[in-house]
Amino acid sequence: MQQFWDYIIVGQGIAGTVLAHTFRQAGLKVMVIDEAQPCNCSLAAVGLCNPITGRRHALTWKAEELFPAAKFFYQNLEKTLGIKFFKETTLFRPFHSIQAQNEFMTQASRKGTDEWIDYQADTATSQGIKPNFSGWTVRPVFQLDSEILLHSYRAHLTNEGCFRAEKLDIDALEVRQDGVMYKELSAKKMIFCEGFKATQNPYWAWLPIGAVKGEWLAIHSPELQLPYIYKNQFFIVPWGDATQHTFRVGSTYGWQPTDDLPTAEAYEALLQFAKSQLEVPFEVIGRGVGLRPTTPDRRPLVGWHPQFQTLGLFNGLGTKGFSLAPYFANKLYENAEKKRSLDVEVDPVRFWNHQQP
Repeated sequence: MQQFWDYIIVGQGIAGTVLAHTFRQAGLKVMVIDEAQPCNCSLAAVGLCNPITGRRHALTWKAEELFPAAKFFYQNLEKTLGIKFFKETTLFRPFHSIQAQNEFMTQASRKGTDEWIDYQADTATSQGIKPNFSGWTVRPVFQLDSEILLHSYRAHLTNEGCFRAEKLDIDALEVRQDGVMYKELSAKKMIFCEGFKATQNPYWAWLPIGAVKGEWLAIHSPELQLPYIYKNQFFIVPWGDATQHTFRVGSTYGWQPTDDLPTAEAYEALLQFAKSQLEVPFEVIGRGVGLRPTTPDRRPLVGWHPQFQTLGLFNGLGTKGFSLAPYFANKLYENAEKKRSLDVEVDPVRFWNHQQP
């Protein structure tokens, strides 16, 4: 028997999860289709929303809009699910010398960063981190437990009868001017949130979506007390319940990966980093890997197919997916249902003329 939906969303990483909840909160009927993947980049992510990023420590793109939207969205999603996965925390970065401190304070005078940065900070509140000259902190930084969030929302969708655990059979998709049909499902539109797998989708293969392999280690250290996120070359992030004394170390940036398998090089780099920063013993208890979808201009892909207007895309969120998803999911909803325009910076059509003969 034919089932009628407003939207079918393909993929349930952070992009698909946030988009599905945004549309469902507006009263729309949404079916989510997703195949469980061992290297889901959202599950592998530490789940950070950090407003100050990059080598120049600049305010991230659209931070003033992204962060209020993210906080509002995730705190409300916690209420819907009846769980805790979101918290506000602090990120600490050490200086390596007085010269580095002076240079940073000169650069950090840029407009827009003062409300996020504390220039005078030290590691006195932690135990187990090797002493540093001093450092600076960013606050607030948001941290989400990606595993709790994604697994809980999948269970929520399943209980609501809005989830199908299967790999999309693209040959079974019929695209029409007035909607789409997939097996016994029909909908106004189908939106793809497949991450790097979009490169294998014939409707989106023209997009220049690249992949960055991120790897992390999980460590156990009963003597390490870390009330914030520590960032030097890599992150050391408190993970799970504090009584478990577990932390994640990562993540790496592997450009142009040929597979989604963990590497010995990344393992050794993360292990040596942990040894260089910690003065207490620790044990490696796990590791993870994910492929982050990226674009040449570092902007997400939010919009509709230039030839098939019943097919949409919510992709290319890259390393800032947890920050970008709530704001742009709402933008896509407003475009789809209220006919408001999309930002040309994120519209997939920006790559169409460059890719077509």
